[in-house]
This record gives sequence, C-alpha cells and structure tokens, in this order.
Amino acid sequence: MLAQDGDHPLILIRPAFERKIALVETIGEQVVVRASASLPLPHFLIHLAKASLTGLEGLSGIPGSVGGAIAMNAGSFGTTIGDRIRQVSLWHKGREHSFLRDKLTFGYRSFVHPFSCPEQSDALSIITSAEFVLTRGERKKIFAAMAGYTQRKRATQPVCAKSAGCVFKNPAGEYAGRLLEACGLKGKTRGGVGFSTLHANFLLNLQKGSAKDALWLLRYARDAVESAFGIALELEVRVVPCLQT
Repeated sequence: MLAQDGDHPLILIRPAFERKIALVETIGEQVVVRASASLPLPHFLIHLAKASLTGLEGLSGIPGSVGGAIAMNAGSFGTTIGDRIRQVSLWHKGREHSFLRDKLTFGYRSFVHPFSCPEQSDALSIITSAEFVLTRGERKKIFAAMAGYTQRKRATQPVCAKSAGCVFKNPAGEYAGRLLEACGLKGKTRGGVGFSTLHANFLLNLQKGSAKDALWLLRYARDAVESAFGIALELEVRVVPCLQT
C-alpha cells in the first residue's frame, strides 16, 4: 500500500489470530492443509516443504502474511496462491463465514468473495484462514526449488529494500518493468523516492520519501509508457487517500 501524506480515516487492525497450520484430510496423493491468515507466508512455505508437500514453492521470496497473499492473489514463477485454495474463511459482521472454491474468484492480483459485492460494502471483511490442496513430493527437491526461486528473485528484484513490491500490474503479454526501463525510468528519482536500479517496476523509499513524490513518479511513469507504447499501466499498489483539510 502507498498511504498519501497526512491523516487517514482508517483504523489499523492487527488481529491476534493464532498462527496455526493443521492437517485437514488426505485424499490419495493430495493433502489438505489449513493455515491461519496471520501466519507469515515464508513460514508457511517452509512448513509445507518440511512436510514434503509441493504446489506453492513458486511463491518463495514473497513477504507478508498468508491472508495478504490471498487478498492480492500473490503469484510468482507461474504459481498463484489461488490455484491451491479449497476454502477461505472470513470474519464479517460479527461472525465467521467459510466459502468453498466455487464461491470465490481469483484473478490477476485480485480476490473476489461473496462479501465483495457493493451491497455488502458496509462492513469490513477479514480473512481468518484458508484451506490449501497440496501434493506429496520429495522434500529435497521442494527445498531446492524454493532456494532457486529465492535466488532468482534476489538477483533481479530489490527484495531487501524499502518498497511495496511491484507498483504496476503486468499488461497482458508484457512486463511493466520492461516498459518502464525502455522509457528510462530505471533509477529515476524525485525527492527521497526512486525507481530501483535493479528492477524498474519497484518504487523505493530511499531516504524519508514522501507519498507526494511517489505519486508524482507514478503519474510520470504512466504517462511515459502510454506515450511511448500506447499502453495504460494499471496500479498494483493500493493508494490510501488521506483526510481532506
């Protein structure tokens, strides 16, 4: 998320959910596992690898929580978290609701559930847990794949820098990073904010950067790409507006 400078009409909720992983059932070579939404995604992936369960190792190197990964349908190296979900539980209007896969829609960096409808927008929905369908595999191969994916990410993305990840979604059949680099955006800065010199689709907080400068760079980048390629880039980062004064 990119929060605008100033005060915000928001309450930050950090639910103290238990960070649990539980075996639900085994169906042949498939194993169903339930994970709490507050569980860090890297911890979840390591647990699966130790249990010799394959299917999500492509998400290696992605930070955040299991719930956050579901909310954005996190994906990498041809794997998206939504591909392995059987059921998602959400807290809505004072109680927990569970929805099977046929009631859920996962798209490119998007997750739609029954409470996503406009008529249900009067109350907050919070992901509490999810069930995943994994496949039995070889532990050594799973760990080797995870290490390879993580190494590739570190070589091409500023994973240790202060950023919110990729700022633009990849257009169909294209890469936002390539378009931005072609327009000379790699390494471009304004104030304390700048596009990474390693990957042009990462906007970094270099030194006490402001949202004003970040938004200026995002507008500049979108205009540059549209002018050069006729492609309107769509934001992946979510901009949080501030109170009007």
